[in-house]
Amino acid sequence: MRLPKRRAAATRRITPWGAGGTRNGGSSYRRQNQRTLLRWAASDRRLVPPAPRRGGGVIQVIRQTEFFLYTKNDRETLDRCRALGHKYPECTGWIRAVKGDFRLVKEAGLTESGMLTSCSDYHIFQKLKFRTRKECMESYCEVVDAAFEAGIRPRCHLEDITRADIEGFVLPFVERLMEMSEKVPEEQRAKIRLCDTMGFGVSYPGAELPRSIPKLIYKLNREVGVPSDRLEWHGHNDFHKVHTNAGTAWLYDKRDGLKGKKNFLHAKHVSLRGSPQN
Repeated sequence: MRLPKRRAAATRRITPWGAGGTRNGGSSYRRQNQRTLLRWAASDRRLVPPAPRRGGGVIQVIRQTEFFLYTKNDRETLDRCRALGHKYPECTGWIRAVKGDFRLVKEAGLTESGMLTSCSDYHIFQKLKFRTRKECMESYCEVVDAAFEAGIRPRCHLEDITRADIEGFVLPFVERLMEMSEKVPEEQRAKIRLCDTMGFGVSYPGAELPRSIPKLIYKLNREVGVPSDRLEWHGHNDFHKVHTNAGTAWLYDKRDGLKGKKNFLHAKHVSLRGSPQN
């Protein structure tokens, strides 16, 4: 049943995620991307969860936000969000793993930034145009090393990991990142985010790599030594498994995580891309 126009307008102002309100021909607000929501948050204090109750403070419901620093809109939004003075969500960057983008992180004065470190052959050779995997890895590590030197924590996004060569590229690359991280303080060591870009990941431990999420978690956590508090998951919903896969990543990291450490595997950036009903 459609709400009266006046009621719908009020709903739009109060609930930007689309709980009853619609916009642009019926599209739900929750279909809007992160950058749009952040711009709204920066322009209207009502849309920013107040600390410490809903989004920040001690409970840290929303720990971090990411800004695409190579776009002017996101740089402006970053400034406006930081001007609000909230401790949480912490403002972090997101860049391509190239030196030109990293300059933007230093100029913004951020202490942490995500870096696009795509790991499938399709991305390495077809999109990024590297000639060899070795050349790709060296290029990524140069930017990570620059982050360490600048006192910035790198968060490496292993884009398209469910189509990648795990043994041939992913594990050697992450192992190198762990070795590099040993030379810097604990709070600056690299985080690793597993990105199921196409939504091909499955929750079955008996499935083959690179599709099996339990095996991915096991390999990185137990064989390469990525601690649970530095291991993150980013899933997509192209095949309607975003919640199952996120839960699987969390559960297997909890089971296989390092003993004595609190589990922090972040199934936090679950994208609803490709899901008509969402």
